[in-house]
Amino acid sequence: MKIAGFMSRFVLICCGFSQNPAEDQQEGFEEALVQSECRDRHLWIQVVSRQKPRFEAVDDDAVHAISRQLASRCGYTISTFRMDNFTTFRASFYSCFTHNQNDEVFTFRFNVMVDVRGRWVSQTVLAVCSGPTWTHREVICEEDYMEVSVNRQSACGGAGSGQTWEENTSQARQLTIIHSDGRRSPMSISEAQRWGYNLMTTARRVVLRSPYKQSHAEQTMVDDVPVVVVRASLFLKQNLMMVMMDLTMACTVNPGSFDGVRLLWHLPQVMTPLVGERTGFESRSFELGVEGLLLDKPTATARGFSAVQQGHLIQIGVPFGAEGGHKKSLVVNNMYKEMYVIYLMFEHVFSTLYDDGSSVETRHRMLNILKTPLLHRQPFSLDQTVSDDQIFCVYLGNIPTDVQLQEIHINGKQLMSGSAEWDAIVSPVVHNNGSRAYELRIPFEDGMVHWTHLGEGVVQYSIDVNFTLTIVPQRDAYFHHTFITAKVFNACESIWSYSNPSVWPQLNVVSVPSPSRGHSSVLRQRHHLLGGQPTPSSGSLGGGRRRRASDIKAGCPKRIPSSERWQQNDPGSPCVLCRIRV
Repeated sequence: MKIAGFMSRFVLICCGFSQNPAEDQQEGFEEALVQSECRDRHLWIQVVSRQKPRFEAVDDDAVHAISRQLASRCGYTISTFRMDNFTTFRASFYSCFTHNQNDEVFTFRFNVMVDVRGRWVSQTVLAVCSGPTWTHREVICEEDYMEVSVNRQSACGGAGSGQTWEENTSQARQLTIIHSDGRRSPMSISEAQRWGYNLMTTARRVVLRSPYKQSHAEQTMVDDVPVVVVRASLFLKQNLMMVMMDLTMACTVNPGSFDGVRLLWHLPQVMTPLVGERTGFESRSFELGVEGLLLDKPTATARGFSAVQQGHLIQIGVPFGAEGGHKKSLVVNNMYKEMYVIYLMFEHVFSTLYDDGSSVETRHRMLNILKTPLLHRQPFSLDQTVSDDQIFCVYLGNIPTDVQLQEIHINGKQLMSGSAEWDAIVSPVVHNNGSRAYELRIPFEDGMVHWTHLGEGVVQYSIDVNFTLTIVPQRDAYFHHTFITAKVFNACESIWSYSNPSVWPQLNVVSVPSPSRGHSSVLRQRHHLLGGQPTPSSGSLGGGRRRRASDIKAGCPKRIPSSERWQQNDPGSPCVLCRIRV
């Protein structure tokens, strides 16, 4: 599909007004970014601002504030698809206050108003867009309205006036709404306007627009897909004849679904309200688009998009996280949750075939916001420790791309990155499929590690780890906890000597491996000695005085100097500490 012309405008609003210019300069400017772009069959405007912006349409006569009600009647969309302070506004080429030159050039003028410090600041957006090559009939299903435009020249070969109904009501005689039970509701053009319809004629086309929530709109099922239909015909005086034009509109209203991997959207291959009962049907092409822009097939395929015919349906598939969509994440009850949203467009070009060999081509465009439910991404931890290596290895997986590892607490102590006091290492892991993880490695000898002697030469080491994970940029935090133990067998044989052996059972003497050498041991005394000094042997190695085998010269037995003696009730009872090979 080719567009005759393309125009893009980028406007930067710098807002920072106060009564004191010096104060302005000191505090700096608040910025709101406004971008506008001529896209296929509509003008696209996007505003980045903290507060939701307002829009005004400007024509030669007045300035028109665009409310929700006016927008759906006049061909404007203030999208509900608002992510990360982005607001999207779309204006149909046939919107109410657009200057139309022979259906070839469309001129728009809008005021974009942004709330800055309690004041509404306005920025003008002016755009001139070149029109596309129109098919005979074009049906557009927007978020809040349906629009159909029909080539009036091909109907009877006449030339139009380029004027709206309000300016040239003599051409239009009657709009008739046809109900599913066969009843007809004829109304004048002014009456149709009061019902919420908007009609206009241009140099070459007739345009009808209707909100979805219209009293004459009917919901029906087409191949088990809910569809809103407005069946309308227009009697038009043209070249001294009365011409009846079919202005029927039909749009699906199914929200789509999510199968855990892909967003799915089912559409009827043949939209029967637009085809008729005694006519043939031939599909010409169908394409997918994002944000109102069609994608060529290689691009759609590269993003993982699919459009597959299944019986009488076309199934649209979009993988979770595909380019063109948006992910939103938040923390709920210490759980990371995310949703994926994409503003998808499906275009189907088909021909209606008649018995006399003639055909009428229709371009049917449907836009829909597809979104997943809030999905829980639970992190997990794996204990990859090998006791013989005497290093804890913890794998923290299932980390989303917008999450960072902020802090780690081990046995209640915060692990400081790059600190010489601790020997722990934290490394990020990126897998081939793009998933992210972290790996924590901490030696058994590290001062934060707890240890306990279990008897018979078995020592158990343990770490209680609490990971703090933070969503960027909003800094929402959640936590993951794990507790890991490791045992070292045949650690050492205890050799203790006291002047009073009768107190040995009360002393609860233990032996532990040397933190510095895997094949040497030092002997320690449990901290709850009877009336003695609290010397820890179960708890943090960094909580008390840490002795290494390198501090003890070779040879056994050796008397420890009194200044370094671990004492019990009797200060004079010396103990003998031996270095043992195991």
